[in-house]
Amino acid sequence: MNEDELLHLYRCFHVLGDSHALKILYRLDTYGEQTFSELRDHLHINPRSLSQRLNMLTQIGFVSSDRTRSK
Repeated sequence: MNEDELLHLYRCFHVLGDSHALKILYRLDTYGEQTFSELRDHLHINPRSLSQRLNMLTQIGFVSSDRTRSK
């Protein structure tokens, strides 16, 4: 395993150890696509923390962002 692969694996384990990240993943898996506001309102996570977690999850490839989606 090279250094980049180890770093990616470390990031995955780091994120999976975070309760907010797990709540986000559970919500998305259970209810499908959600807007930022829907996640914030249903999970009761402050916007800054939610944004940080979503960025982490996006960076490691667990979720993707669609800024063109509107409801």
